[in-house]
Amino acid sequence: MKKILFLFFLMIMFIANAQVTFKVMSYNIRLDVKSDGENWWELRKPRVASLMNFYAADFIGCQEVQHHQLTYLQEQLKSYNYIGIGRDDGKEAGEYSCIFYNKEKFSVVKQSTFWLSPTPDSVSFGWNAACRRVCTYGLFQHKASKKYLWVFNTHLDHLGDTARIESVKLILQKCLRVETRKEPC
Repeated sequence: MKKILFLFFLMIMFIANAQVTFKVMSYNIRLDVKSDGENWWELRKPRVASLMNFYAADFIGCQEVQHHQLTYLQEQLKSYNYIGIGRDDGKEAGEYSCIFYNKEKFSVVKQSTFWLSPTPDSVSFGWNAACRRVCTYGLFQHKASKKYLWVFNTHLDHLGDTARIESVKLILQKCLRVETRKEPC
C-alpha cells in the first residue's frame, strides 16, 4: 500500500459582521534526517524560512517540526510567535504541529494541544497510529478589529487508516465544543 501523507490544517472563524481577510499557510517542513541528502534540513533550512517570510502569512501551520527546527524558525521569523508542544512528552520532545502567528497583527487569547487518541489529554498513541499525533489550536484576537479567530493544526498519521478517521472525528468534536462555548475544551 502506498504511503500517503495527510496534512490537515483547519481554521474556524468567529468573526461577526466583519469582512477580514487572513493569509494562511500550511507547511510540512519535514523532520531533520541526514539521509535526505540534498534535502537535509541543514541544507534547506534557509530556503524554508525565506519562503515563510516571503509569503508573510498571518498563520502558518507547520508539521514534523523538531525542537531545534522550531528554535531556528523562531530566530528567522521575526514577525512571528508560535503555539504548540512536542508530541512525545508534552514539552519539547518529538515533532510539533505548531502554529506560527503574526504577533504584530494577532494576540493569543487561549491555546491548547491534545493527542489524537482515545486519551487526548495525555501523551498517547491513537488507535492504529504508527506515531503519536497531536492537534494544536488557539483562539487569537485580531488586534486591529478586536475580532476572534480559532486556528487548528495537525498532522494525521501516515499509516493508520483507523487513526486518521478517528483523529478527524476527535478534531471535529473539539471544533464543535469551542464553537458552542467559544473557548478551548
